[in-house]
Amino acid sequence: MTSKRKKLLWILIPAAVVVIAAVVAAVVLLTGDGKAHFRDISKIDPGEAPVLLVENGPGDTPSPFPRYPIAAPEDYTQTQDSSLVANRFSQEYLDRFYTQGGHWVSFTQTPVRDHDRITLPVLGEYEILQFGGREVVYYQGEDWQDQPYVGLKWMVGSTLFTVTSDLIWERDQALAWVTWVEDQQPLVPEISPLSILPGKVWTFPGENGPVTDRRDWQVVGNPELPEQQSSHRFLTPPQGFTGGSAGWSEQGEVWAYQNQAGDGISLTNPTISNYSAALFRLSDQELGDPNSVQQVKVNGCAGVMHLGQEESTLVWLVGDGYITLNYDGNITADELLALGEQVN
Repeated sequence: MTSKRKKLLWILIPAAVVVIAAVVAAVVLLTGDGKAHFRDISKIDPGEAPVLLVENGPGDTPSPFPRYPIAAPEDYTQTQDSSLVANRFSQEYLDRFYTQGGHWVSFTQTPVRDHDRITLPVLGEYEILQFGGREVVYYQGEDWQDQPYVGLKWMVGSTLFTVTSDLIWERDQALAWVTWVEDQQPLVPEISPLSILPGKVWTFPGENGPVTDRRDWQVVGNPELPEQQSSHRFLTPPQGFTGGSAGWSEQGEVWAYQNQAGDGISLTNPTISNYSAALFRLSDQELGDPNSVQQVKVNGCAGVMHLGQEESTLVWLVGDGYITLNYDGNITADELLALGEQVN
């Protein structure tokens, strides 16, 4: 190689390095460090509350949606436990905790995707900070009902974590909740048979009177899914009733019957993705009454029953699903059970 070519080569190499460095710098400027992060677009999308844009977020939501456990301090009472109700269709997880003084803390997990817009539900101050290798949004102020409000938001993978509370936390106190989330080991719902989760009411002595939270009766579990869900109905309408036409509601397939007195029967085969809905429409007083809901057997299958003055409900598990029988009118427990045992 001649000295002239060597000189030209040494000139070109630094030039190439400069070009590559410029390209890398441009990419870094455009995309940051490649991690999902928040960008304030409140000036672009003005409103009363701050708006954040997710950049470099995931493009898809995994199925099933992973769940991350949280270990709150022992002096908190947990009222909502996402591990009890998680299934393969879950798209959101909620855990709620109360102090003995009636203050609440909610922890939610929801899917997050690239370019999602997140509105902070608070009129007050916020800041985006780095904590434990994560970008965390800390905000405080008042909610739409002028109540004190503190919150955190951060992302891990495809999940947006949100912690909110009516406690007046300092920033470090709030950030402690980030460390209590076990975000290194996401969980997916394990296969488990259906069961009935009892309802419950909690009451705490709040500053302005008692504070209550509730968990409704519901069917839980994560069973193997059949290719086609079974359909259960009366082979012939119950005595004195007519009808038997099938329809669909948000809950699933519904068979409706009516008698001349105006009483009605609705027999529902809930779709397997809707089995976390509340089984009964109960007041807090009824939900807290241990005698309001009876545990029963329908043709040997586990079930529960609630008798009301104008509406009564019988629910029981059957193989790959469950059945809900609603009776509009007056009926006794024995009569309602007898109807359930006629269902094929």
